[in-house]
Amino acid sequence: MCEFAYMKLYPADLAADTLDLSAADFGSYMLLLVGMWRQGGRLRLDKSGLARIARRPSRHWPEVWGRLIRFFRVSEDGLWISQKRLSAELEAARELSGKQRDKAARRWSDSGGKAASEAGKTPLSTEAKPLINNNPVDAAASPPARATPVPYKDSSDEYGKCSAREGRAMPQPARDEQHNRAAIEERFARGFHALSQSLDAVVQEAALAKAKRKSREQPAEEAAPA
Repeated sequence: MCEFAYMKLYPADLAADTLDLSAADFGSYMLLLVGMWRQGGRLRLDKSGLARIARRPSRHWPEVWGRLIRFFRVSEDGLWISQKRLSAELEAARELSGKQRDKAARRWSDSGGKAASEAGKTPLSTEAKPLINNNPVDAAASPPARATPVPYKDSSDEYGKCSAREGRAMPQPARDEQHNRAAIEERFARGFHALSQSLDAVVQEAALAKAKRKSREQPAEEAAPA
């Protein structure tokens, strides 16, 4: 089960650390990272299981793993592997998620307590009052003044348009959150594009190897006596 829908990816660092890998090895490395993220930050050190996740033949896996093992850490009991950067990002995501969950719980708790307190202070009245615009008012009170319309101010984004209609500017935290979300989506898109290219390279390399093997086998069949 995937704990978080997306993970941070740093293309510059990733490219610098994997310059010596072939396209097939790079694709296998990325697939192991994705599987590790989905499995809570670690994978069982099993030859067939890792080869299946990396989409490489089991007979070639010892050689492939010999080139990729330097990117991972093996647990003391020798049963699990993890990746240092991925583990740090996963812990940071869990910490941020916990803080946001606690903040939301406190906000809802404070809102509920304040509403209950105000409800306890409001006296109940059984006296019937006339209605103006479906709101009860005192008969002796003057009619409510009309609200002064706020001029519409155009803005470049939907949030700004709503804020302009209400006569207020977008708060700084909201702008920061919008900017961070856009940056995360951009990094994820670049990482996904790199992963797609790597997977295409893996498929092309496998097809080329199959074609070469078939071309070697065909002359042998033709040379065989009838």
